[in-house]
Parts: sequence; structure tokens; C-alpha cells
Amino acid sequence: MAVKLDARMTQDEKTLLSQIKKLGDKMDTLMYMDKKELLRQLAMRRGDDASAIDHSTDIIRCLNKKALLAIPSDVQRQRAITILRTQYEYRARFFFEDFLVAMEWNRPPEKRFYEPRKQVLRDVVRDLQDLADGKIHVYGLSMPPRTGKTTLGLLYMCWLGGRNPSKSILSAGYSSSLVSSFYDGCKDFLTNEDYTFASIFPQSTLVGSNAKDQTLDLGAHKRYKTLTFRSIDGSVTGATEAAQLLYLDDLVSGIEEALNINRMDSLWSKVTSDMLQRMKKGCPLLVIGTRWSIHDPIGRIEQKYADDPRARFKKLEAMDEDGHSNFNYKFDVGFDDAYYNDKKDILDPLTWECVFQQKPVERDGLLFPSLKRYIELPQDAPDDVFFFTDVAFGGQDYLSMPIAYQWGTDVYVADVVYMRGGYEVTQPVVTGKIIANKCRRGIFEANNGGDFYSRDISSQIKAKGHHCNILSLRAPNTQSKLSRIIQHAPAVSTFYFRDESLYRDDKMYRDFMKAMLSFVQTGKNKNDDAPDSCAGLASMLRSYTLQKVEFFDRKNLYM
Repeated sequence: MAVKLDARMTQDEKTLLSQIKKLGDKMDTLMYMDKKELLRQLAMRRGDDASAIDHSTDIIRCLNKKALLAIPSDVQRQRAITILRTQYEYRARFFFEDFLVAMEWNRPPEKRFYEPRKQVLRDVVRDLQDLADGKIHVYGLSMPPRTGKTTLGLLYMCWLGGRNPSKSILSAGYSSSLVSSFYDGCKDFLTNEDYTFASIFPQSTLVGSNAKDQTLDLGAHKRYKTLTFRSIDGSVTGATEAAQLLYLDDLVSGIEEALNINRMDSLWSKVTSDMLQRMKKGCPLLVIGTRWSIHDPIGRIEQKYADDPRARFKKLEAMDEDGHSNFNYKFDVGFDDAYYNDKKDILDPLTWECVFQQKPVERDGLLFPSLKRYIELPQDAPDDVFFFTDVAFGGQDYLSMPIAYQWGTDVYVADVVYMRGGYEVTQPVVTGKIIANKCRRGIFEANNGGDFYSRDISSQIKAKGHHCNILSLRAPNTQSKLSRIIQHAPAVSTFYFRDESLYRDDKMYRDFMKAMLSFVQTGKNKNDDAPDSCAGLASMLRSYTLQKVEFFDRKNLYM
């Protein structure tokens, strides 16, 4: 690293820097490390933290894992590791991530909190650093249960308390037993010899703890304790204030409370009238939790600060779009694909979306809160096989094409195309599905280029020897899409859709059903392509009487 002289430096510092510059690459790792460590101490002595941090950073870069292993002597290697630990402990006073590393220095890697979770939580840690540095003043974090969000929050409070023990921090949760666990967790971090808090913040020793009042005090005694923990129903008047941080964690007790809008309104009233009123001017706000409802506190806080550039909200989903776990931590402390798939199977789709995918939905306004399901199709040949296609050309919209098998008045949505992409991506899939299901007729919505699309599909299926009556019709301009969906909702509710066990491995059908079950007639929807195409399907229904039919081969039904 380039050596820079500064007029404020002592003569000793200038001499050391000149030696480093003169020797350059000829200097071995241990000598460079020793000189840099001495420079760090000299910079600290004259109160130049910026230079001291730079020297500390250079030592950490120098003593990487490869360099440590290259040191031949065990004694010298141990001395290098000791100096490396000193750098992390020094930097831990300024940087949250270094604090997380330094705190667990004595623990084996598999027992640490941050090390196995670092790949996932690092971006969150950087956001929390920005909150501490004043770059943002509101931060909301939504994560699935048991993924480490609360432990990270408790460590963050301890870090802030160690940096400035004279400024109070107020933490709240949904129950007294929960906040008691917060109290116990923070006390353990501050006092347990497995952690190095005392080495990092020697001036911020624990001078008082009160399990009954749920307070922990660092440094000199004062009116408001460094850390105070309260349940959302507990009294905070006169007991504390939030000067350094207001930390709200898991304010919703569970699904029963989340489904009751009156209880959500009451909870929000407690947040605004009790907790937010305890914040001193300029105090940052940290809200962590699992999403249960669009009316939960973290959702309302996000809405309140929607246009504030200094407010930031992060949502970490249990599984990505390909169905893989986002929390498959090292040392088997996380959750793999199988775990989340099991959870998904036993939960209703909306609970899964809220609690695990952090996508809350207004349940009261759901147009299709449940849909009829089938395990097996009728054995005789269908009276009709038809489809409706809501065409999309890239962007956030989906091409949505439900394919229906009809027996008399019973309609089974046996297959779908539900995907994003340009025509070159979607047309081969659409053509394949029409042929595989032996569709007899279908409609493409002509709006937004659907008429051209339908002609392409018609040519492609004819070239493959399949005959299907294809029409291209424009949606009426006199009726909104929402009105059309609501108009046909009673008919759609009579349709039979696959049982969940039949589409577990079918991403398109799975995403299609997710969109159907989460569609609300009040509020905003991320997209409405699935219910709109089902409304189109309902408009195509025919009345059938008993008639003779030919045998129909369904061997490729789910291909």
C-alpha cells in the first residue's frame, strides 16, 4: 500500500514509514506486521483514529489465511494471530462486522453465530452499519423464523451500547417472555467469557443489571439505563427513553393476531403512542420481524417512510424463484430445500407467502381464498379441451394460459403456461402445451400484439400436424380488468384445480396457483394475469348434454 506522510505525525511515525518505503517488497510479513502495529499504536496515542484504522486494515490484509500458513514457526504464527485478533478488536469499536468477528474469536467456527451465516447476513450487517453511521435513520428487516435476525439485533444493541454507554437504547417485543429472552441474550454477550466484549470495550463494563426491570447498564450509573427491554404492552412512561436506538422486534404474536384487523390497529396504536413517543430527536429506528400481514407494524412503518430516502427496507425470502433455500447456512445451522418444501406442503399458500417469503397479503380482500381441487381426472374422454391466453411480451407481466378439460358442467384446469419472456421464449412452450393436451380450441387476447402472436402459434401447430380452432379477440374497453375478473369469479370458483401434491415439481403451475390464491379485489396486486386468464377461460364455457365420445389418451397430461 502507498505510504503517505502527514505533518501531524510524530518523528517516530515518519521514521517507521520511511523504513517501510525503503525496504518495500524485501520486508517479510512479520517485520511489516510489527512496524504497522507500532504505527497503529502511535496513531492512536495522538488521537488519529482514521490513520490507526488504515494501519489496522493493512495488517488484516497482510495476515490473510495464506500468509499465516506460510509462517514456518508455530511461535511466530501464534504471535501473528494474536496481533490479528488485536486488529479486529480495535476495529470492532467502529465497524459492526469486525465486532461480530472479534466477539466470537475464542469460539470454534461451528459454534459461532456470524461465521456460518456471513454469506447471507453480510448485506444486512452493512445496512446496520449505515444506520449507526447516520446514512439512514430507519431500517426495516423482514426474514423467516429462526434465521438469525433477532440474535443479530441483540448483538447490534450490545455493539452500540459498548460504543456509547451513556446513550439509552429501548427494545420491545410482543410479550414479556420474549423480551426476557432479549435481556438474557444481551447479558450473556456482555458477560460470558466465550465472548470478548470486555476486551473490545474495556471502558463499558456492566455496572448494573435488573432482571425484574429488564435493564442492563454499562459504564457510569445514570437515570436511563444503556439497555432497556419492554413488551409492547408494558409501561415505558418515565422508565426509559430511546436516545441511541429504538429497536422493535417481533411485535406480532402470531397468525391469530395477524388475521384480526382490530388487533392490528390496536397494536399499531401502541407502537405510535408508546414506543415511537419515547424516541429522542434524531434517534434511529430499527424494526425487525417476520411479516404476518400488510397491516403489521413493519408494513405500516414501511408505508409511512415510503418516500424517505434515508429509510431502507430489506426482505429476505426463505426460497428463491428456483425453489432453493436462501438460508442453507454452513455447519448445518440453517435450513435446506427439503425443510422449506416440507413447510410449504403443510401450510396454506398465504401463510407460506407471508411468514416464509415475506410477502404479506390482505386476506380479507381475497377473491379466491380457496379453490376446489382434484386428485384424478375422470376416466372417460372429455367433452372439450380449450384454453385462454393472456399474452405478454417480457417485462413484469406473465403470459398466462390455463388449459381446461370439460366434462359436462365440470371444468378441470389440468395444465397451464405461466411464464415471463419474449415471444421467442414463450411460443415453443405454448405450442408444445397445445399439442400435448390435444386442445381443440383456444382464444388469444388480441390486445398488445396478441393477434400477431396467435397467428404464429396457429402456423406452428399446423406445421406439426395438430388442428385447433384458434381465435384472437380484443378485451372490451368498456370494462376494467378487475371488473371482468370479479364478474367471472363465481364461475372460476367452480373450476377444479390440481391438488398441491400434483404440482409440487411444476414451477409454472405452482406460480400460477400462488397468483390465484393471493389475488385481492381491494388493494394492490403484484400482477393479475392468472385470474384474468381464468376469467377469459370462464367466458368460453359451453353447455354439454350426454353424448357419445371417443377414447382420449392422457398419457402426456402433465408433461
